Amino acid sequence: MAKKKRLDKKQIAVIEELVNGGLEEHAALKKHGVRQSTFNRWLRESLFVAELGWRLGWLKFRGDLTVARCKSIAADRLAKLTESDKPETARKACFDILRLDEAADFGSEECEGKCSDEDTPYEGLSAEMAGKLLAVLAENGGG
Repeated sequence: MAKKKRLDKKQIAVIEELVNGGLEEHAALKKHGVRQSTFNRWLRESLFVAELGWRLGWLKFRGDLTVARCKSIAADRLAKLTESDKPETARKACFDILRLDEAADFGSEECEGKCSDEDTPYEGLSAEMAGKLLAVLAENGGG
């Protein structure tokens, strides 16, 4: 059996449906008239798996970008809330910033043994921000 050089229209349609269409596997196959046994055979074809994997990787990358953008906006807004006239709002904003800082630390584990410190863009809270957070927390009872 000769190896295919391209995916056919039905394979591409099913991949599109799975990645962007929002349907579960069974519903996507039914919509495009593909039997489960055919789909299982496609999953053994390197070209199909490679295309599906590439599109899923791209989808994950797009999601990561969206989360990164939102996290940056959220951090800016939280930093402004630490100056709130309402002590409880300022205290909660401080705790949320500390949680964001804690969550950012997980990325260093992925880098372990593969990256130098220069490769890791996140450097944690600045001493100035940490001092400000501690002052707000101390002023408001911290807990």
